[in-house]
Amino acid sequence: MLWPTVIKFQRSEGVYSSVQPAYFTTFLPKVKDQGKFTLPCTLGHLELDNALVDSGASINLISLSMAEKLGIAGALQRPTTSIMFGDATSKSPLGVFKNYHLKIGECIIQTDLTVMEMEEEKDLPLLLGTPFLSTVGASIDFHKQEVIFTR
Repeated sequence: MLWPTVIKFQRSEGVYSSVQPAYFTTFLPKVKDQGKFTLPCTLGHLELDNALVDSGASINLISLSMAEKLGIAGALQRPTTSIMFGDATSKSPLGVFKNYHLKIGECIIQTDLTVMEMEEEKDLPLLLGTPFLSTVGASIDFHKQEVIFTR
């Protein structure tokens, strides 16, 4: 099998197109599954060791019980959309809390948190999706399990 040395996708007028890559015939070795990609952070007064980074999620998500622990459950804005899950089911969130301060290291990031009624995942209390990743200008190295904030 041939592998491209570089595959770049460029966006022009709302359409993505690939740039023609150069090819070589070296096989890339398969790497083992590295598990969940998580970050330590502080959300309000709660220190979390394991906020899940999900580049496929279009929202930042917490459970209602987590919103209650943070004291924001009563201050949610009405949701404007429903959320579609990977199994094609959809559900309306309870609301959104805008501009909540999330701290990672010495960096404070204003984050919109979508609140859903669901079982609280003690191992994964917070899901950080593309809104967070875009805000921080994330550059992700999945092999090293490393994220660099460029903004």
